[in-house]
Amino acid sequence: MSAPGVNIEINAADVVRDITLGLDRASPEVEKAINRAVDKTMKWLSRQVTRDIAKNTGIAQKGLKTRIHSRFNKRNLFGYVWIGLNPLPAELAGKPVQTNKGVNVAGRFFEHAFFKRVYGTEPAVYRRKYIGPGSQNKSEEGLSGHGRPMQWHSKSSGAAYSTHSPYGRFPLERIKIDIAEQGTITAQALQRAGTERFRTVLQQELNYAINVEKK
Repeated sequence: MSAPGVNIEINAADVVRDITLGLDRASPEVEKAINRAVDKTMKWLSRQVTRDIAKNTGIAQKGLKTRIHSRFNKRNLFGYVWIGLNPLPAELAGKPVQTNKGVNVAGRFFEHAFFKRVYGTEPAVYRRKYIGPGSQNKSEEGLSGHGRPMQWHSKSSGAAYSTHSPYGRFPLERIKIDIAEQGTITAQALQRAGTERFRTVLQQELNYAINVEKK
């Protein structure tokens, strides 16, 4: 099953038809202008998506690289920027800072968590499985010494999600940060921006191709 996500679509066919009216659509100059406009627009839209999500979540932009992808079919002039909505591993959101009470990362504090290499080759943010928000543990294991579920606290909005993995006698959960709500909000806000940006850039590229490059 494919990962959950949301698309920001760019339908460039109508824009190309309108702006190239009266021009030789098959000429090298026009084709070159369209291709440059497509490339510039897709890069611009991907940057806007990344910046908006990072700004509103406190997550580092580089941590979002695996969640934002773009595709464009130059034959039918249709493309999209895809935003993956699965929770993001906490260590990708920023630099984890270990304290004696837990881990701070991207403006969030995860109580009882620790940052170290447990599975694979890279360190990650984990904590003992517990009963509480985002936990998949349904047993009594993981309760604190006071008989209460271990809790997490956030300095900013958003929830922490966790995935369960067995670790000997002490199962661990990998801490993750919810980005689904902000990803959806960003997609809705920028839904028309890509096509409008393409219109502006294509006009600029056609002007350059015809009035500068062709001479």
